[in-house]
Amino acid sequence: MLSKKRAVRFFGSVEATAHAVGVTGRAVEKWPLQLTQALADRVVGAALRTEGITAAKRGFPSWFFVKRF
Repeated sequence: MLSKKRAVRFFGSVEATAHAVGVTGRAVEKWPLQLTQALADRVVGAALRTEGITAAKRGFPSWFFVKRF
């Protein structure tokens, strides 16, 4: 599962995460520490829409959001 901390680190801030996902910063702050699958899917979708530009600038590896089995 994806953690809220990891999602926010990917986008750089709570506000940037909120903007990318299409919610308010307050909504992101209320997310559980371990995101539900639905929230994780929204975060991953937002990451794909931004083409990983944010992640690349921060030096995250390409497998950052890959689900491991």
